[in-house]
Order: sequence, then structure tokens, then C-alpha cells
Amino acid sequence: MSTEPIQTELGFTEMYLVEARSIGGMSGSPVFVRPTYGQKIRREDGELVTQFSVGTGETLLGMAQGHWAIREEEINKPSFTHDNKRGVNYGVALVVPAFKIYETIFQPFLVGMRQELEESIIRKQRTNP
Repeated sequence: MSTEPIQTELGFTEMYLVEARSIGGMSGSPVFVRPTYGQKIRREDGELVTQFSVGTGETLLGMAQGHWAIREEEINKPSFTHDNKRGVNYGVALVVPAFKIYETIFQPFLVGMRQELEESIIRKQRTNP
């Protein structure tokens, strides 16, 4: 859960850990999730099993940040070494939660900067048609 800080190469932070493949250059990509629904069905042999089906609609989970490649013996140490020897990473990836992105881009200081820039562009367009 994003409310339980995990250890990364930059220290402890709030991130989602997801099972996924990742390749270099994918950082910053949006990560979406779809709900799945399980229903119990009885097979022909009489065994009761759960069958999963994909729901409709995607939700933005967050932004791909990279691959979580911490060695087990280094978990909870103040510093550790990441192992990035493979071209395609598989296993656990880091995802910045969408609410963290929102918190960042809507900081009052940044909102003010964007408003000033937009006003400046509008003024320029009015004086130079």
C-alpha cells in the first residue's frame, strides 16, 4: 500500500509495488489498472473453482518510476546496492501513486507559475496579432 513507505535507492518513500516487466525508457509512463471480478463456477468434474473476468473501465494507478531491484539481504539497511544487469526487468516495479502526482503539480507555487505564464502568453498574443 502506498501509505507504507518502502525502501528504494533514494531512501524510504510512498510507492506502489506492482508485478510487471519494465524496460529502460519506460519511466514516466502512465500505469492503469482494471478491476477483476471473481465468481465461483462448478466445472464438469464437480470441482468448485474461481473464474476471474476483467471489468470495464481503467483507473490511473500512477506513473512508472522504475524497477525495484533490492537484494534481500540489504532490506532495511540504511544503504544498499541495486542490481541492474538485465535489459528487461521482471518482477516488481515501482509506481508513483497518482495522488502524489496530483499533489506535486497542484502546489500553489506551481499553479501560480502556470497562471503567470498563461497570462504572459495571452498578453503577447493581444499585442502581436
